[in-house]
Amino acid sequence: MPDTLEQAIEKLRSLPAGRRRAAAAVIEDFIANDEGPVYVLSDDERALVEEGLAELDRGEYATAAEHDARIADILKRWMKSDMRRGLRAKKPS
Repeated sequence: MPDTLEQAIEKLRSLPAGRRRAAAAVIEDFIANDEGPVYVLSDDERALVEEGLAELDRGEYATAAEHDARIADILKRWMKSDMRRGLRAKKPS
């Protein structure tokens, strides 16, 4: 059992840079937030994460303009949504 961490680190070292950065972020978060339950990704969530990491490994990034346009679209749809109307209807007491 003592070699388990070292074996995992060796496997991490063989990953592409984007995956290593993601793994490092997860480890840092784990150490910083060592309390509470661990969220387990569903198979669909894991597939989306893997897809995103593969895009990063291929150098596929959204430009700032693409990002801003996507956020604007999300906000526009939210402003028209029933969810927003429901939130506005509930006034704090």
